[in-house]
Amino acid sequence: MRRWIYGVGQPRGNEQVFRDRYERHNADVREHFRDRTDQLIEIDITRGEGWEKLCPFLSMPIPGTPFPHANPAA
Repeated sequence: MRRWIYGVGQPRGNEQVFRDRYERHNADVREHFRDRTDQLIEIDITRGEGWEKLCPFLSMPIPGTPFPHANPAA
């Protein structure tokens, strides 16, 4: 599967290949939704984005519970 997606089978030693493919995929997705911004949301949970951005996008009320996350250690 990795060879099909990335062109190489092993991430080790091919970090730049994997990084470039990841960035290209993100750019392709953004381009696909360029004229439909109401159909794509990008959330950076590492910077604290969560319910306040997600819920309005989904037309849902903001829950009274913290945004879920795993492994909260700094």
